[in-house]
Amino acid sequence: MHVHEKTIRPPRDRSELGQPRVAYQGIPGAFGEEAIRRLWHDSALPIPSRTFTDVLDLLVDGVVDWAVIPIWNSTIGPVAPACAALRVHESSITRTREIDVPVHHCLLGLPGTLMTDVRFVGSHLAALGQCAKLFATHQTLSPCEAFDTAGAARELSLLIDAASPTTHESWYSTLGADRRELAAIASADAGRRYGLSVLLDAVQDDPTNLTRFVVVRSKESRTW
Repeated sequence: MHVHEKTIRPPRDRSELGQPRVAYQGIPGAFGEEAIRRLWHDSALPIPSRTFTDVLDLLVDGVVDWAVIPIWNSTIGPVAPACAALRVHESSITRTREIDVPVHHCLLGLPGTLMTDVRFVGSHLAALGQCAKLFATHQTLSPCEAFDTAGAARELSLLIDAASPTTHESWYSTLGADRRELAAIASADAGRRYGLSVLLDAVQDDPTNLTRFVVVRSKESRTW
């Protein structure tokens, strides 16, 4: 699939001398990390953050050189929380370019889980919205909001070890569900990273689903 970029080459910055630090929302395996990989071709150091506000705070505080933020998705339209965070920080940041990243979601479960076992599905709210047909087709599935797609997968993977306790911060901690009743929506890469099995592939509503990320820097930065 063609990837749209307004600027193909990353601008001159400390990547000429070392790795630029680029913040994104989520954890390794998130689509923000994929956007960084496509732009910097593995020459950047991705810095994960839990929220969009955290990402931009790192940028404005000079902890990172750049940030990537999802602003629009071809299925659900504007990514509202991300756009809100950008508005809050708009006086301190500059948008430099955009990139469209193909977004293909998988339904991931613990090893040994069957599709017929699953009752609860965790993921980022935007990803859940991109997979509405999955829940319409499988009406026994209940969507559960998590802070990130890859984060939902990693939290689920903590249950691979039967001795691991359920943490109070996980998306499934209040459900009282059996482990095999849980699944996550995330990328195939996240599934591989965290040892999960693919129960269903390509569960996004639109086969050509994509998300547009904007790349921003601090107005105080000397990075060009």
